[in-house]
Amino acid sequence: AAYACGFSLQSRLLNYRVNPAHSTVVDDEFGLAVSLLYWGNLLFRLGHAVAFPFLSPFFRVALAIGTMLAAELIFSWIMFCTESVSVVPVAIAYALSGVGIGTFEACIMSLASVASNARRYALVAIPCGISAITILGFLFLDLADDGRIGLSPSAATGCLYFAVAVMLAAALAILLLRLPRTATEDDNQSLQYIKAALRREAVDAWFPHVWLAALCMMLNMFSVSLTSSGFMQFMYDDPIVQFRFLPMRVENATFVSILGVATFVGDFGGRAIGPVIKVISPPLWLIGNVIGVALAFSMAPELAVLGSGLVMAGNGLIYSQSMIRIDRHVAPLWNLVATSTFLFTGDVGSVVSSSIQQPLKHLLKPNHA
Repeated sequence: AAYACGFSLQSRLLNYRVNPAHSTVVDDEFGLAVSLLYWGNLLFRLGHAVAFPFLSPFFRVALAIGTMLAAELIFSWIMFCTESVSVVPVAIAYALSGVGIGTFEACIMSLASVASNARRYALVAIPCGISAITILGFLFLDLADDGRIGLSPSAATGCLYFAVAVMLAAALAILLLRLPRTATEDDNQSLQYIKAALRREAVDAWFPHVWLAALCMMLNMFSVSLTSSGFMQFMYDDPIVQFRFLPMRVENATFVSILGVATFVGDFGGRAIGPVIKVISPPLWLIGNVIGVALAFSMAPELAVLGSGLVMAGNGLIYSQSMIRIDRHVAPLWNLVATSTFLFTGDVGSVVSSSIQQPLKHLLKPNHA
């Protein structure tokens, strides 16, 4: 949910608080601030072991939740307590989110790998959290946009940020008070672990089982970032979105919710069926990503919905089947470094994609401020 707030609410944060005057210069600066989400994600996929060698993966997860909580509180403060802000606090919040998400996912997947079925639950929980914002959250914003709940659109956006902060605080409490530490969590808590994982014999034990899946994940995340609801909001940003081939028009927030439904069905479905499909071939599922990107950029809203769903189906299949491959072929000792490398390579695709989104917006929609 915190990741979804980062990418899906950015246009509202920009228009209501950072750039209400629609300055092109501020718009570009805001794009750089948002890119810190992806840069933090990238650097801390592997960098968590270097930055926090004194913490076990369990406590790195706790720290990651804490940094995401701090980011959501900054976003809440911006929406509730200011009329306009510079990009500086926005950049800080996005950087904290990136550090938290990058640290969290690698470590939680490593911890989940030692418990029966825990990783499968973690896989399908990710799209559920994202959809809580992209579907339910935007239906709530739609009500606010229409004046049906007594909240201004900006206040409603702040409520979403604060609701996620409350959920993160609850998750942190549950983690620390209820979840047991694993017996192997101290095996990979230090720089010595990284040095051992990079020795030739260790690399030969885990890297051959990861490199192809990691390359597929990089291409997948490039397409996921391009078709995320955050970027699609800039592509289809009219207050009323008119479908091209269907006799249908909806408010913008409703359109984003429809996008959210499509991405949830695709991602959840891919993650759910990935473990039961006998053919484990991440490169095969990239076909859906290629078709999906073409549909998303057709400038036909209904095709964009279908395209986003296809991309996320490919994402779910690639992610889940890659995790299965790591669990089957990589020894538990090297699970953390294998998972971190897989996710790190994927984030290279996200960073490259985020770096071209501002120029792409100006190219495809030259009149967009």
